[in-house]
Amino acid sequence: MRSIDKLKDIALAGRLAKNILNFSSKEIKIFAAGEGLAYSIIKNKLGEMLNPSVSFLFGPGCPACVTSVEAIDKAICIASMKDIIFILQEEYLNIPGSKQSLSGLREKSNSIRIIESPLEAVTIAGREPDKRIVFLAAGFEDAAAENLYALSLAKKKDLKNFFMLNSHLKFGAFLTGILPQNNYLVNGILLSGRIFSVTGYNEYKDLPGRLKIPVVITGCEPLDILQSVYLIAKQIKEGRCETENQFTRGAPAGGNKAALNLISDYFEAANKNWRSFGNIENGGYKFKKEFYRYDAEKNFPIKYTMPEESVFCEAKKVLKGQIVPYKCSAYSKLCSPPHALGAPMAAKDGICSLFFKLKRNN
Repeated sequence: MRSIDKLKDIALAGRLAKNILNFSSKEIKIFAAGEGLAYSIIKNKLGEMLNPSVSFLFGPGCPACVTSVEAIDKAICIASMKDIIFILQEEYLNIPGSKQSLSGLREKSNSIRIIESPLEAVTIAGREPDKRIVFLAAGFEDAAAENLYALSLAKKKDLKNFFMLNSHLKFGAFLTGILPQNNYLVNGILLSGRIFSVTGYNEYKDLPGRLKIPVVITGCEPLDILQSVYLIAKQIKEGRCETENQFTRGAPAGGNKAALNLISDYFEAANKNWRSFGNIENGGYKFKKEFYRYDAEKNFPIKYTMPEESVFCEAKKVLKGQIVPYKCSAYSKLCSPPHALGAPMAAKDGICSLFFKLKRNN
C-alpha cells in the first residue's frame, strides 16, 4: 500500500479515533479552517467517529466562499463589455454578486470561458490577439503564486491583451486579524497545510499564545486530521498552547521561497473586502504600480454600487464558526446548491454545499 493510500484508510482511521477517545476524556471543540478540511471531515464522517468527545466548527475553507460580492460585481461588469473574453475557474462561476452570478451572465453570452489552469488563460490570449483576455485571479496565497506564474509567462511573451482581475486574499490576514478579534469558543484550531506550502508558518508561531489555544497545521487526508486532533488533545492534556505542524511533507516552516518571491515581485499588501467579514486590513493584495498594465481594474471602466449580501442568508455566522450550516434558517428551504443565497452554498466546496450534499439529513 502506498503512503498516501494509508492516509485514506478509513478502517485505520477508526482505530486511531478510538485511541483519541481513550486518551482524552474531555470534550474538545475544534475550529477547522482552510481548503479541503471540511470536505474530508464531512465526507469521511470523522466527527461521527469521535463523537461525543470531539466536535468541529468550520471557518473559511474554499476561497470562493470569502471572495467579496464587490469582486463578483466587478467581474460581471467587465465580462459584459464588448470584445472581452472573460476567463475564470469553475469554483467562482456560481458565486452570487449583488444581482446575479457569472453563471447567470454566461447563459446570455459566449464571452465567458471556464479553465482548469491559469496557464490556459495565457494560451487563449496568445491564440486570440484581437480579443482582450481578462482572467479572474482569485484565491489565497497558494493560488496567487500559481496565477502570477501564468502572468509572468504572459509578460515574457509580451501579450498586450492579457489582464488579471485581481481578487487574491491573504489567509494570513485571517490568522492575524480575524481569528484574534473574534471570540471563538473552541479548544483548538486546525489549519489546512495547503496554504502554508507557499507561506510557511514561521510568522504564526506565536498565534497559540495570543489565542491561548493549541493550533495544528494539518494535511487533509483522514489520518492527517485524526493525528492532528490527537496533537490538540495532547496539548490540552499537557497544558500547552503551541503551533505544531503535522503536515511536514507539504508545509515547510519557511514556505516556498520561489513562490513567495513571485508574489512579492508583482504584489503588495492592501486592505481587502472579505465576504461575510468586511474590510480587512492588509487582507489581500494589489498590483505594484509598475504592473498596472496587467491590472483589469486600472484598464477597464468598472461601474458598480457597493453591494450587500442577502438578508436571509446566515453565511456570516457559518463562516465565523458560530453555527453549523443546517442551523441557518434558510438552509435547504430558501437556499440550496441550485438556488444559493450565499457563497458557501454556491461554491462546489463551500461548507453549506458540502453539508447539503454529504449530510443532508442533519
